[in-house]
Amino acid sequence: MGSRVWVWGALVWAVGLAPVWAQVAPVPPGGVRVATFNVRNYLCMDRRVDGRLVRGYPKPEEEKAAVRAVVCEVGADILCLQEVGGDAFLEELRQDLRLEGLYYPHGVLLVGADPVRRVAVLSRYPWDSRADHAELDFPYFGGRERVKRGVLELRFVTQGFAWRLLVVHLKSPITERAEDPLAEQRRAGEARAVRGLLEQVVTEEGGGRFILAGDFNAEPESPQMAPLTAPLRTGGAPLAMLVPVADGGGAAWTHRWMATGRSRQVDHLLVSPELVPQVREGRGWIHDGRGALEGSDHRLVWLDLMPVETKNPDGREPVGVAGE
Repeated sequence: MGSRVWVWGALVWAVGLAPVWAQVAPVPPGGVRVATFNVRNYLCMDRRVDGRLVRGYPKPEEEKAAVRAVVCEVGADILCLQEVGGDAFLEELRQDLRLEGLYYPHGVLLVGADPVRRVAVLSRYPWDSRADHAELDFPYFGGRERVKRGVLELRFVTQGFAWRLLVVHLKSPITERAEDPLAEQRRAGEARAVRGLLEQVVTEEGGGRFILAGDFNAEPESPQMAPLTAPLRTGGAPLAMLVPVADGGGAAWTHRWMATGRSRQVDHLLVSPELVPQVREGRGWIHDGRGALEGSDHRLVWLDLMPVETKNPDGREPVGVAGE
């Protein structure tokens, strides 16, 4: 299959997504909005403040406010986060959002091999099970390395069906070994390890429906994305499918290098084939409204899951299955 990445709606993808509304549309009745957002160093680190380097300085308040503006405008029911410093930072964000009218009663953070940047989830819905895949590893130059931020897995039951959410943040293109420029081999190893986990997940109850979300630090057609979408068996359906996304002007980039202005699409939502029918309009959206690129160098990406449709006894009208 080479580096082929599976995206449904090939015709839509080929001609480009048409421009959509400038303002974020509300979640449709019965829908569940799932979003992913790299909030860029929501933690303490060495930063330049008023022209001087300050050790262990928190994320500036104006950046935090911009992050909240984005999150509040989109209003996701389930929000996947990357680059959160720890439980205290996640709780701070949760409480600050509550003060602005967006309440997430449930929050969880995974402590992986990276001691600084973690993945997390804030949710309006409770999950009925959780698995922390912090020890997931892969072969690398004769040894083994852990997936740097691990994989956070939650099982939800919404809209009449069970499904899994898996959150990742794959290795950045910062070289840590001279023999692996831009960490491409390490990132590919992480992707293969995540695929192995997905193959286990699909055999479990509710595992046939899943969303894999996060910052992959890889563009859609890159070799690093290919393991995640390759078929389970020769000639079979792909393991996961990349959800096509765009902003209000039809652009699909999600990250911008501030120093160079280069833009890339590296934040993705992938869904299992079984979940495709529940994805609203067969596509997702990229936030480009208030606060975009002010609090982070990434743009928030989301999709809406719609209820399972069933048939009335007479087989005529589809009706939605009630949620929780």
